[in-house]
Amino acid sequence: MAMLVGAYRQRGLDLRAPIALVLANVAYTFLADGVSLWGHLGGLCTGIVLSLFLYRKSPALRWGGVAAVAVVVLALLAQQAGVWG
Repeated sequence: MAMLVGAYRQRGLDLRAPIALVLANVAYTFLADGVSLWGHLGGLCTGIVLSLFLYRKSPALRWGGVAAVAVVVLALLAQQAGVWG
């Protein structure tokens, strides 16, 4: 959802609809039972960070940023899975 906001912003489109979707998703996360709070918030934060890189004109900056985010996400998942104790 955060990347959708980034795509709309990059194209100069009206941001009200994607921001409303993000707010509805966050509200749903807090109001519904059985929905992973950390999964949704982690996805939102990852999307925000990815959108900082993904919509750049420089391919080196774009793919370097995506690779850096992927490394951090994989390291955090490995830590959570107990790979490093």
